[in-house]
Formats: sequence, structure tokens, C-alpha cells
Amino acid sequence: MTTKADIKKILSKGLTGREAGKLIFQDNWLVDTSRGGFLSERDMASLKAGLKGDKDIKEYNSYIRLYKYVDYTLKEVRITALEAESYLYYIYLLLQPYERAEAYRWTSMYIPAIVTQRQYEELSAKQRDIMLKRAMSLQELISILSGVELEVILDDDEPEPVIDFQKDERLIKAVEQIKELLKAGKLKPLKLNKWDDYYDSHKLKIPAQPVKEVIEMLDKLLTGEFQYDEDDSLRLTVFRGQNLYEIEELGDWIKEEIEVYSPNWDVETGARPEGMMQSRYVAIIQNPLPEDLDKRGYWIERDYLGSTMKRNTQRDTELLTGLMDASKERIKGFLAVQSVLEAICKVIEVDFLEDLEDWSNELNLIIKILNAQIKRLDGKWERLGLPELKPIK
Repeated sequence: MTTKADIKKILSKGLTGREAGKLIFQDNWLVDTSRGGFLSERDMASLKAGLKGDKDIKEYNSYIRLYKYVDYTLKEVRITALEAESYLYYIYLLLQPYERAEAYRWTSMYIPAIVTQRQYEELSAKQRDIMLKRAMSLQELISILSGVELEVILDDDEPEPVIDFQKDERLIKAVEQIKELLKAGKLKPLKLNKWDDYYDSHKLKIPAQPVKEVIEMLDKLLTGEFQYDEDDSLRLTVFRGQNLYEIEELGDWIKEEIEVYSPNWDVETGARPEGMMQSRYVAIIQNPLPEDLDKRGYWIERDYLGSTMKRNTQRDTELLTGLMDASKERIKGFLAVQSVLEAICKVIEVDFLEDLEDWSNELNLIIKILNAQIKRLDGKWERLGLPELKPIK
């Protein structure tokens, strides 16, 4: 930064129009940004008086005009940055209730669902009845008996698992056991018309599938003539829970699955009201107060965490879309002006970008915060009823 001692030394030897213009430019910027200038009225008069030739005067005047442009542009770009920041912050505030509700939903999953003894017994009986009627696919049965997961959800960087029905002894043993149970008439295969019927299988009348047809399919699976993921054949062949429950050779796993009540297994038998996040656990309350029970004698689950919060998603969608578009437009404008001002700074060799850098850092900070929020909501947009937002680059 130029000092007053430097000014006296410089003024004593005379300056070109360009040199004088740079000093005025720098002093004006310091004064206008409340940093304190270094030129007095007398110094500025001396600078102007020292300009003799037309060239020097033109160069000096060009710096004066340039400063007016830069000063105006800095003010405009500050407004642009503030608008972008305010829009982005508003988006952040709009998303906060959704983010909290989503967090509360998952928290609710690990808080035991409260039920009364009567409620537990009735829900358990209802779920048992459904489990006995529901269907289990041949693919699921092979997977359970072998301990080999046949439907794997992979991350982007995960390698595809090797599923080999010709070499994996676990798979071979499971298939052979199923074949024996089929031949003995203990397993009674049914065939779904389409996979979508699987989830309502306990309500449907499913036609029988010839045992010979299933055995031939399993034989081809072992020889490699048929691949397990070639089509839906292994998923469309199903067995009723009642059928599996009665086969002693299958062990205790099916009995545990049917007999043990799971509060989050199905909407029809959920411990909490539909629409609330079901828990993985259940707790039977002792000595409940009458006002805490409904007419059935069931516990009244209150949504203290706000997991079933109702928002005006249509209004919020319109706001989010409009604010995001407006933010991106202003960010783009800010970056364009920033590059122009940086080029001017480099050409005239006068640093006036300190504030611009601070504004850029402010903008980048709110972008970083919002991007982190958007990342946390990734994969949840459809459930929340909002348009999918992408991180701002």
C-alpha cells in the first residue's frame, strides 16, 4: 500500500498520465470503501497540474472513467451476490423442515413402538395369518437355504458377485434339497402370473405349477442351461407360508419368521398408524391411562417428532424451482463480472479485489452449506414430494 511518504517522493519527480491515473484510482477505491485514502486535495491538484501533454491528460482521464465503471460494477456485483446468497439461504430454510422430518422418521425406526397387551396379541395373530397365506418365491427359498444372496444391491464401485450354481456347494446343496422335497410331494409349487402379484399374494388365489416343470428348471439351473437371473422364472414360482411351515426338514427359521411378530413388516399389521415410520422394535406398555387408548384398547401413538408433518409441497416445489433458477442466474452473472474485474486489475496493476474476494467466499460458503443439505436429501426427493435438486457447481 502506498504511504504518504511515498506520495511526497513521487510527486517531487513528476508523473505520467498513466501513473497519476493509477494513484487517483487507488485513492478513490480506498476512500469509497472506507479504508482511508492517501491523497489530499492539494496532492490531487498537484497531480493534475503536473500533466503537460495531451497523451498524459487522455491517459489520466481514462483512469478516472475506468474507476467510475469499476465502482459502479462493484456495487452491482455486490447486489448480485447478496441476491444469490439470500435466495440460496431461503432454499436452505425451505428444506430444513423436510430434512428434520426425514431425520425424525429414521429416529422413529429405532424407538420401540408402544402397544398394549391386547394390541400385541391381535396384531401378532393377524400377522401370523397373513404370513401363513403369503407366498415365498423359489429364488428366496434357495437364497435362505444356501445363505447366498441372489438379489444384491451394489454401490457404484462394488464388483458384481459371482453366482455359480455349477460350483458353489451351498447353492447346489440347497437346490438338491428343494428337488427332494418336490419329489416327495412336500413342497407344493404355485405360479404367479406376474411379479407385481407377489406383494398381494396372501389375498390371491394362485394356480398350481406342475412339480415336473419346477424340477426340470432346477436341473437346468445346475447344468448351466438356465441362468438364475435370465428371467423371472425363479421369482414367479412360489410356495405358501403354510406349506413351508409344515415341512420339518426346512428347520426352525420359517417358524420363527411366522410366529415372531415384526412391527414393521406390513402396513396391515404395523404397530404405528399408517403414514408414520414403523419401528424395528415393540414394547408392551403396563398400566396405560384410559385417555391414552382408543376404542379398540390400542395405544394412541402421538407424533411428537413431527414425522408425519404435512407441508404444502406444491407451493414449496414452485418456490424451490424459482429460487434455484434465480440463484444460478445470479451466480453465473457474479462469476462473469468477477472474471472481467480480475482482468482489469491485472492490466492496470491496481488491486481493488479485496471486497470481491470476500463476497466470493461468502457466496461459496452458503453454496457449500446448501450442497451438503442437498446431498443429505439425496434419494429422498420423491418421498418428500419435492423436485430433485442437484448440487450447485
